[in-house]
Amino acid sequence: MKNLIWIILGLCCLAYSIDLFYNAIFNNKPLNPVTTIILIFVIFYIIYALISDKYKKTKSTNN
Repeated sequence: MKNLIWIILGLCCLAYSIDLFYNAIFNNKPLNPVTTIILIFVIFYIIYALISDKYKKTKSTNN
């Protein structure tokens, strides 16, 4: 259940970051540095969640 909540939160952050990138590219709304840092952490979190989930699955099948 906890993992599901984190995945939903990560997907919401991803959708928000895609919206910010869209506005920055097509509507000429620049990204401020704080938003850029948040987007970098969102990308790192998504990669971490995907890697840790696959690692847990392979570890549980080996035992």
